[in-house]
Amino acid sequence: MPAPAHNDFLWSHTRHDTFSRCLRRYYYAYYLAWGGWKPDAPPAVREAYLLKRLFTRSEWLARHVHAAVVALVRAALDMPSPPPPPALADALTAVETARLDAMRAEFRDSRSGAFRTDPVHGVGLAEHEYRLPVPPEEWASLVALLGVALRRFADSPAAATLFSLPKTALLAADRPVLAVLEGGLKARAHPSLLYRRPDGALHLVLCEANPAVPPALSRTRAGVHAAIVAAAPGYLRHRFDPEAPVHATVCSPLLDHAETLAFPPADRQNALDWIRDSAEEMLFPLADPATNDPGDGSTFDPTPDTSLCAACNFRRLCHPQEPAQ
Repeated sequence: MPAPAHNDFLWSHTRHDTFSRCLRRYYYAYYLAWGGWKPDAPPAVREAYLLKRLFTRSEWLARHVHAAVVALVRAALDMPSPPPPPALADALTAVETARLDAMRAEFRDSRSGAFRTDPVHGVGLAEHEYRLPVPPEEWASLVALLGVALRRFADSPAAATLFSLPKTALLAADRPVLAVLEGGLKARAHPSLLYRRPDGALHLVLCEANPAVPPALSRTRAGVHAAIVAAAPGYLRHRFDPEAPVHATVCSPLLDHAETLAFPPADRQNALDWIRDSAEEMLFPLADPATNDPGDGSTFDPTPDTSLCAACNFRRLCHPQEPAQ
């Protein structure tokens, strides 16, 4: 998909979270970094884009656990229902092997700095970029958690439900869902999986593979995703009963935990109202909200909570006088 020609405002829960943590970080991520993928981007823009694309090692693991879960579900839905245990075991091994190979390649390119030549497709790790000392055994333990998480998911009740679905029930797998809300506000959700239950209700799955994400935040994300999915056009709207609840399962494979929630229309409306309030706050510091123009960025002050700075990808831009630790 080609990159948009203009930096339009697009609400997401990730964007809201960044804005809530630090206005300066928000400016770097959603404004200064925009267009940094272009070959002729100015050096500061290119650098901001590269830093935006960095992952911490926990985020990196979560990214691959998420991808592995989606791949395993896709493989299972290509089998008879329910999948024969030997075939499912083979699929699990194949998915794990593919993800481990990808992690090894990404680790090498990150450590060598090769990802800098193509930050759009490459993966860089903040620990390498900032030369943080991480013992080899800690990296090895982290990578080993991929298989642990994938097997815990495969043995979970949530997985059993997904594996028993007909393939036609799956509406989206790791695909963004875009809704245009009242007033033209664009909002995006990105559930791990979205399917139609046998009773016709919509059910989304959020794979929260980062154990640092608290359960309360996962529940909030689930409600926001449910509201956006229900408000989305096309294949959802014309076959979806707006009075029916949207269900959401939040699974945390590393913690071996999952919970399923239901969001009736009133809860979804509350979430949409919250999204609009959040968007208004984000638009307030802009020089021109109508065109999403941030001006020179001077209205985006850094957070007073300096404890957040040590884990910020943009600390080199924000504090250029401080050497990497």
